[in-house]
Amino acid sequence: MAQQNLSGTRVRERRVQKGLKQAELAQAVGISPSYLNLIEHNRRRIAGKLLVDIAQVLGIEPELLSQGADARLLMDLRDAAAAMDTASANVQRAEELAGKFPGWARVISGQHRKIDELDRRVAGLMDRFARDPFLFETLHEILSTVTGIRSAASLLAEPDDLNEVWRKRFSDNLASDSQRLSQAGTALSKYLEQDIEKQAAGFSPQEEFNQALVDHGFAFPEIETGTHSVETILEDAFGRLSPSAKIIALAYLKRYLEDAKKLPFETLANLVGNHGPSPAILSKYAKVPSATLLRRLVALPLDSQGIDVGLVTCDGTGTTLIRGLPVGFIAPRPQSACFDWPLYTAMRQPFTAIEREITLDVLPWAPQVPQQSRGFVAFAWCETVGQAGFDTPAQYESTMVVVRQRHG
Repeated sequence: MAQQNLSGTRVRERRVQKGLKQAELAQAVGISPSYLNLIEHNRRRIAGKLLVDIAQVLGIEPELLSQGADARLLMDLRDAAAAMDTASANVQRAEELAGKFPGWARVISGQHRKIDELDRRVAGLMDRFARDPFLFETLHEILSTVTGIRSAASLLAEPDDLNEVWRKRFSDNLASDSQRLSQAGTALSKYLEQDIEKQAAGFSPQEEFNQALVDHGFAFPEIETGTHSVETILEDAFGRLSPSAKIIALAYLKRYLEDAKKLPFETLANLVGNHGPSPAILSKYAKVPSATLLRRLVALPLDSQGIDVGLVTCDGTGTTLIRGLPVGFIAPRPQSACFDWPLYTAMRQPFTAIEREITLDVLPWAPQVPQQSRGFVAFAWCETVGQAGFDTPAQYESTMVVVRQRHG
């Protein structure tokens, strides 16, 4: 059932929650109970003054009746069903579930997002064990030592008597291996404790800003409408950041303002509505620089179509600057420059559009988890930033968006 046709269902649920009878609500808004019954069963549309009057009696905003559950909640519900490969789930009725049982819908959404985050952590740990030389060597040392201890202990436990020379040799080996095991375990413990301390110490200014930007959803409507200055938005959105992170945030907001002037939100929304979110297609109509188009796409809110776009940028050294990805997408660690990633392919081919379809189950850094096998399309572009001169080399920046493909 289409989302816009479920206003009646929401009216009924809100009325029941408020403890009103159908006749009472009908009388309060000046319509007959039979007409309200048709509305509540989605057989009559509700809009205009009647929608406002009903919302006022129910004590809620009219938008909650006309729009219902937000797009992110609906996407999470559909993803939860797809992740569990639940063919029996009626995915098309996700909006109805969110409308009738908003509490349970949020529970399902929260659990799905928590599972998704745990999958990301597992992928990160697997990647770390594969790439961190200290962890790899230390664990190899521990396992080898444990094997040696077990072998020596089993020989000493044999019922047959060993001569004194061999018994002493195995005992010495057991003592030596035990000491190695203790040293390796202590070294591993200290290494992990230092890692925890680094995490507890906080993010770098760039990471601090990036996390705040992701939490804010990459969108700043006040800049789009011109109702607030960049400085005001800086304090409202990033006021709690460190001074160094605020400098990064201010530069980002100034660029955001420049991009918004080149490609206003309404123009972008109309283009996406008519042609879809593919930058390869939009570039034919947007008439703006490719990097501007990519950065503007991430400012689009999720809509009922479920468009989910992520953004990643890096400088010429391969250091990640901005990192916000669609739900379900597992990227390599920020400090691991995997050159199979389109972001870095673009770096090797400046001013060349890179488009690549990505399936997570074939990526070298992503585990083969069934729920993560959905497809994505990456679009990347690399260009120079700033002004190059005789004594100033060109500075490159690579920008990539990851658009999640919707199936079914």
